[in-house]
Amino acid sequence: MKKIILIISMLGSIISIAQVGINTESPKATLDIMATPSDFSKIDGVIVPRLTGTELKAKDSLYNVDQKSAIVYVTSPLNIADVSLKTKNVTSIGIFYFDGDVWQKVNTGNNWSISGNTASADNFIGTTNSSDFVMKTNNTEKVRIYHTKNSKNEIKAITGGDLIVNDITVGRGTGNKSSNTVLGNQVLTKNTTGTHNVAVGSYNLYNSTSGALNVAIGNNAMVANTTGNGNIAVGQSSLLFNTTGYENIAIGHSTLSNINNKTGSHNIAIGFTAGNKIADGTTNNIIIGAKQDVTSSSGSNQLNIGGAIFGTELTGTEAAPSGKIGINNIDPAETLDIDGALKISTDYSDNALTDGAVTPIPNGGEGTIVFQDQHFFGWTGSAWKQLDN
Repeated sequence: MKKIILIISMLGSIISIAQVGINTESPKATLDIMATPSDFSKIDGVIVPRLTGTELKAKDSLYNVDQKSAIVYVTSPLNIADVSLKTKNVTSIGIFYFDGDVWQKVNTGNNWSISGNTASADNFIGTTNSSDFVMKTNNTEKVRIYHTKNSKNEIKAITGGDLIVNDITVGRGTGNKSSNTVLGNQVLTKNTTGTHNVAVGSYNLYNSTSGALNVAIGNNAMVANTTGNGNIAVGQSSLLFNTTGYENIAIGHSTLSNINNKTGSHNIAIGFTAGNKIADGTTNNIIIGAKQDVTSSSGSNQLNIGGAIFGTELTGTEAAPSGKIGINNIDPAETLDIDGALKISTDYSDNALTDGAVTPIPNGGEGTIVFQDQHFFGWTGSAWKQLDN
């Protein structure tokens, strides 16, 4: 009877104190377990319930908010394909606690610290199976490294923005998905629907919204373009003020960069500051050479090569040629207009020509003129005719 009273008294004491001590008479918490470090015959520690991942998953329905803070030790993990919502983290062995929704693994020394790590050559961040490595901010995916190349031969994707490397933009947001190729600072910044553009440099195609099929290489190339299509600008400030002009080619520093040239089309300029007289509305002008330009800023169908060969009325095609060419003459009056002397080579043929000779027949046919033995000869179509006395 005394023993029963003693036990009841002890239980009442435990209940009233609401603290239990093991190996201690003065517990400092609800449960206080003291080790016995001086007794080398005893094993210290607490062994929590041990289950396999499969066994823990089988009890999903039993774990809810009331089981929050439950602790178990998983002896064998689940395969990723076999996890449930509650056991999605149970893919390795170790101690797990239940947070009311999901089993969370207790961190160990093998985890990467948010304050930095001392790592060996064998350490890495990533996956060891055939799953992609995903990086998120605000629970939104920003970077995905594929576990294998996808159908587009890609191994990495950056979504929702641009990749910036030392202030250099690589890829212009959604525009990059429209087959635009972008590399540089503030390039193709205002693009909305433009496709198949190439912009390399700083501020290239900065204002372009729907322009397509443009190539802009060099700082400030085509910076003002908005809707112009099919232009090629290579060189700093080339096609600088063009807004809606299309299918122009500008190669060289500040080529086709007249502030009044916003709408010109089909113009070609090659060379430092070439074509800077060309104004709005002009088409089909060709300028080749450093600092070379057209003779009329408002004219079309003009040619200037090196300040020596000029052309006007160049409206023809390979099927129907048309135009006038001047040599040292900026305003040719005929198909060929030479301001200066014309020399004809004396090395036409080894055969001596005479008036009325029927051989050799020139490849040029009727109208061919040659100079031989101090005389000019012309081919009439059937014989040679001496043109001088």
